[in-house]
Amino acid sequence: MTKAASNSKKLTVDQLKEFRVELLQAYETGSNKAEEEFQLGNLTQSQFNDAAGELQKLKIQATKLLGLIIGLKLDALLDTDAGSPASKMGKATDRLKRASQKITDFLEFLQSIAEVIRIASGLIVAIQTGTIAKI
Repeated sequence: MTKAASNSKKLTVDQLKEFRVELLQAYETGSNKAEEEFQLGNLTQSQFNDAAGELQKLKIQATKLLGLIIGLKLDALLDTDAGSPASKMGKATDRLKRASQKITDFLEFLQSIAEVIRIASGLIVAIQTGTIAKI
């Protein structure tokens, strides 16, 4: 979420759609970079498999989010107690983008993917259950 996030503690459907697009972009960038680094010999087969598995989880979250977005009829949702959800999603996806460019720091790359998956999962659960997202 490269655009400046508002100070609102509400997350709009449009922001969810934007987050989903960013998840897919992060998936594509990470996948391409992991494959490139594997081809160059900078990642082992095991590291490449780990990256592919984590990136696949990210893509699954984006797919789940799409299903929920389609079903939403609300203009705003997901109050949080601390900070803007849009801001948190933006920071996490930005970290993942930066980590994808430096995939040779493999642990940071996997941690960045895991953080974005955690946020997306929290949003999905909140939407499905009607509870407040803890992200």
